Amino acid sequence: ASIAARLAGVPVVVNTRHGQRAGHGWKSRVQFRWAGYLVDRIVTVSDDAANLCIENDGIAPTKVRRIWNGIDLNDFAFTGPTADPVAITVARLSAEKDFPTLLKAIPAVVARVPDFRLMIVGGGPERERLDGLVGELDIGRHVELVGERTDVPQLLRSAGFFVSSSLTEGISLTLL
Repeated sequence: ASIAARLAGVPVVVNTRHGQRAGHGWKSRVQFRWAGYLVDRIVTVSDDAANLCIENDGIAPTKVRRIWNGIDLNDFAFTGPTADPVAITVARLSAEKDFPTLLKAIPAVVARVPDFRLMIVGGGPERERLDGLVGELDIGRHVELVGERTDVPQLLRSAGFFVSSSLTEGISLTLL
């Protein structure tokens, strides 16, 4: 997109970096590095991501700016955990979130807590694969992939605890 923006005469081009791009190969790294040369700024969500841009990708420090992720706490009033053995996770269903590892752990959890349930909130390119894995592991009565939702604060309040299986995060909004 940065090449297209420059060709189209866009006066200011900004790119973002959120995490460490775990699992991406050399092509992705080369593309990001080239994008870094063509943009005016790269905005990161953490100092770690900013340092990766500078140290690993060779981006000039003058091009890198960190803007912390944040949330409106008024939307997420803490009401305490529920006693129900319900875990929740909220994320984009993509490879770096490593949901297969989380799903493969469910049979061991259910062996100790038979009424355990996991709610996965979010959509993304891994949805079909995760649906297949739920069937393959025969854990459908314990795992619900609910898709994208607009009532996340209420869903979080209904859970006993939150779980994240991500391989990498810049600053996880769901943990915040």
